[in-house]
Amino acid sequence: MNRNHFDRTWLTDMLWLCFIIGIVSFITLGIPSLFTPDEGRYAEIPREMLASGNFLVPHLNGIIYFEKPPLVYWFTAFFIHIFGYSNWAARAVNGCFSVLGCLSIYYASRSLFNRRCGILATLISSSALLYIAINHMLTTDAGLSFFMTVSLLSFMLGLRSFGMKQNLYFWFAYIAAGLAFLSKGLIGIVFPMMIIGLWILILNRWYVLKQMKIASGLVLFMLVILPWIILTQRVVPSFFHEFFIVQQFARYATPIEHRAMPLSSYMAVVLFGFFPWTVWIVQTVRYNLPKWALRHHSPDAMFLLIWAGAITLFFACSHSILIPYLLPIIAPLSILTACYIDARWEQALVKNQKISIGLFVALCLILSIGLPFTPKFQALSNAHFTYSMIILTSLCFLVTGLLNIYFCCKNKFKHSIISMIILPWIVMNLVWVAAPYIVNRSIEPLAMDLKPLLQANPNAVVVSFRTYYQDLPYYIQRKILIVDWQDELSYGMGIQPDSKNWMIDDDQLWQLWQSPQTVYAIMSQGDYQSQSAYHNLFVIDQTQQDVLVSNKKA
Repeated sequence: MNRNHFDRTWLTDMLWLCFIIGIVSFITLGIPSLFTPDEGRYAEIPREMLASGNFLVPHLNGIIYFEKPPLVYWFTAFFIHIFGYSNWAARAVNGCFSVLGCLSIYYASRSLFNRRCGILATLISSSALLYIAINHMLTTDAGLSFFMTVSLLSFMLGLRSFGMKQNLYFWFAYIAAGLAFLSKGLIGIVFPMMIIGLWILILNRWYVLKQMKIASGLVLFMLVILPWIILTQRVVPSFFHEFFIVQQFARYATPIEHRAMPLSSYMAVVLFGFFPWTVWIVQTVRYNLPKWALRHHSPDAMFLLIWAGAITLFFACSHSILIPYLLPIIAPLSILTACYIDARWEQALVKNQKISIGLFVALCLILSIGLPFTPKFQALSNAHFTYSMIILTSLCFLVTGLLNIYFCCKNKFKHSIISMIILPWIVMNLVWVAAPYIVNRSIEPLAMDLKPLLQANPNAVVVSFRTYYQDLPYYIQRKILIVDWQDELSYGMGIQPDSKNWMIDDDQLWQLWQSPQTVYAIMSQGDYQSQSAYHNLFVIDQTQQDVLVSNKKA
């Protein structure tokens, strides 16, 4: 299949890919409660932007919060404004990043290679475990990954173009890097610079620097990021130090966030995040990694390998690492895997391919046997329904494993690949349906009890006792009092005189508790047991972890 010029197949491919990936990305998006702390935090900040009208300086429960730039907050606020306060609306931005990210991979892969490679790369990316999981959650990593992917793919397309078209691709790469910066910070420009720089160095292509429109590109990049930086610095004089020095450099270079991960666990995340396509990793790298003397004959493959490898090594050296940080490696790995599969699409299975399929079958069978034992290790709520979902997921793995044994025996390579695409789509959405009953740290059940009480008594005070339930303000659509807890809000409290309006200590709480004011408090079961011996705590409702109490009888 040769490279295709633009024809009607571009539009038809984009439409059906958008439709399928849209279903996979959006169909179960609103089912689980917001996962805490991250989803609760990233939903509450946009809610406060809408409530206050201040879209410049992010606030969390009324306290200045500079851990992340505001672009994803702005998008989230837009969807909440359009669709209302719901789990689906809060996560809709990541569903859009999922679909648009896959379409950008299709466009670039088809332009750089061929149509089938473009389709395969899109479907592989959309079915990678980490890609599905993170794009079903509200995180800033999805925005970073999307814009950074667009930036690097635009650079690759610019290298293949000429004249004004080349200039436009390069300029678009700088703009996308600026949007990546506004999604998560310096890493949005550091990664593109690092990857492109390593590629130029390894292939000795210094002449590319003359083509990259660096001067005009940097102007575009600055036009994207500087308005927010300058305006915020004028409002909050300590912004620059907190955002760049503490949140960007110190978090990477020092263990201040206590997010270190053992190297063995980190590599397991890398491999498991690309499941089920990890079974093709060795063959994919061997196919795409040319001999050193021939590296100039496959510059695109070298660029994609450097892209995935550089990010993996970067975080391996970091003192702060979370699983979503690895999302940007999915795009290059998907395109590389698609190139390998495309080259073998019409060929009969060989020994190495049968080994890879055999490994996939083994993983499917292990999971199909192991999943039914989940209740032995994790308590389930709504046990009958949840266990039904677990059994259905187990059957999906079993059927897929058995089918791949048949495909391997019959030399049906294409059928095996298609099953690997479809399996994660089904399984991850089943997991998403069951997730609220397996692992649920959300305060949503108690928040739903609290909402009608606050509607009947809007002047009541809501208290979070010795912790901060990050999703509570979003669900009840108001700020709360926090008792004896600072943590990530300590910076804002130090520079914000009115922070005392939202942060109190034990003595202040119990003075308020004895006043005529109606007070509702949420606390852990342990705190409830210890405090109920000294204070009148009238229980309204409770979960296994937390209790909703009041100072007034119902």
